Amino acid sequence: MKKILHLLLFGLIIVALTDCSTKKNEVTEVPDAIAHSSLDKTIGGISRDSVNISCYPVVFEIYRNNDTISHDTLSVRIVRNKSAVPDDCTRSFLCNETQGQALPLSQDEMISDAGTWGSMDGSYDLGAFRGAGEKFIGIVTETVSNNVLSKQFGWIRIRLSSKNDTLKIIDWAYNSTAYKSIKAGQVE
Repeated sequence: MKKILHLLLFGLIIVALTDCSTKKNEVTEVPDAIAHSSLDKTIGGISRDSVNISCYPVVFEIYRNNDTISHDTLSVRIVRNKSAVPDDCTRSFLCNETQGQALPLSQDEMISDAGTWGSMDGSYDLGAFRGAGEKFIGIVTETVSNNVLSKQFGWIRIRLSSKNDTLKIIDWAYNSTAYKSIKAGQVE
């Protein structure tokens, strides 16, 4: 009888130890924390306007493109906001392979470290968005706090007219949980 009790006790100890070691290895999923804002902002003609997202504004500009054969061609781009940019914050946009053109994303496309991210201080042409309906610009903001780098992924939804003369900025969102991806159009 003592042998049976010892075996049962030994079995219970093994089960308890196994249960404790299993619990130590469990990974808790960090939930998304999506910040979202509707804008419904329209830029028309040759002008510029900005959208405030996290640490500094994203500046959109409709300008006369003198690099084309016809000097009355308008182009649209995102330009770096050179004023009031904190030293501990940088931003980049999801680009095509040449890194000079922002990549138009469709609803539910994943925005994460995967893909080609443009240089932190360049301008980004929006020609691929022209006449394409509502599309999303992938964005990443990198901040440094107490010498620790953090990345937040997000998107800006826009609609650009076929003649590049009207840009509608519809809304934006970003996942404030560091290093968590976000889907284009995700608001929760």
